[in-house]
Amino acid sequence: MKKHWGWLLLTFLTTLIYFILPRPKGVIHYLAVPLDARLPIWPIFVWPYLVFLIVFWLVILYAFWTDRRFVPLAKTITLTFLVAYVVYIIYPTGVVRSTISGTDWSSQLLGWLYRHDWPEKAFPSLHNASAAVVIFYALIERLRGRIWIVAFCIIVIMSTVILKQHYLLDLVSGLALGSLISWYFLVWSARLVGGNKNS
Repeated sequence: MKKHWGWLLLTFLTTLIYFILPRPKGVIHYLAVPLDARLPIWPIFVWPYLVFLIVFWLVILYAFWTDRRFVPLAKTITLTFLVAYVVYIIYPTGVVRSTISGTDWSSQLLGWLYRHDWPEKAFPSLHNASAAVVIFYALIERLRGRIWIVAFCIIVIMSTVILKQHYLLDLVSGLALGSLISWYFLVWSARLVGGNKNS
């Protein structure tokens, strides 16, 4: 079974760039709409928000190990993240976060997230873009338990705005970015090469 170690390494390094991007020093744009202020904040959603990072990599490793459309998936993730990074640099956006007053585990974990994930990487939301990629892959590859995967991703998508990690426009832009690039690499380009799942 052929293993695409180069693509796996590239995917890993590309996602790692998120943590070393320089913090913007110029004007920060805030893309809130009136509905954003009306949304509640529920710290309990921090659990699916963070667990998704594990699910995301489990899907990548599954595709890598089984060689089921792994290269198109790796191309999708790499380009999705790189496009988002470019936007973060040329048009920095942020989120005004809520004050966390609770002392329960969920509130403390959300406070930890706020302290370690600075809010100036908002538009487009990479959490939502990644959720869109996972949904596309699960449905196209007809993964076992795909209904549960999709349901979980929907909860994750909701969590991004309920936790005040993103605004609604960040959510929509992230979903659009992940969906368009997923469609190109996982569906359209595969048809162009005669259905080869690993091109």
